[in-house]
Amino acid sequence: MLTPKQKAIIWALGIIFGVPTSIYGVQWTLTKFAKQQVNCLSDASQAAIELTEKPISEQGDGSQLSKGFTTCRKKIDPNKGTVDFFKEEIDRHKSKT
Repeated sequence: MLTPKQKAIIWALGIIFGVPTSIYGVQWTLTKFAKQQVNCLSDASQAAIELTEKPISEQGDGSQLSKGFTTCRKKIDPNKGTVDFFKEEIDRHKSKT
């Protein structure tokens, strides 16, 4: 049987490395995954709005918009660690302000 200290260490390592070790770990992993998807959709929506605000002669065929969305979707990582996740979220917030 594991002691409470050992359980806490396993739980903390699971959070840091992105390996769910409990139901809370699974929920946190799914939350990180969902947030990455929301970020991708938000970026695609913002890009579409910016594209429609341009004059028709500058809009092009929208292939750049499609390429950006595809790239964004491929970068979604369901196994991303918590530290990397927070670093990216902080960088994302800094770039928007």
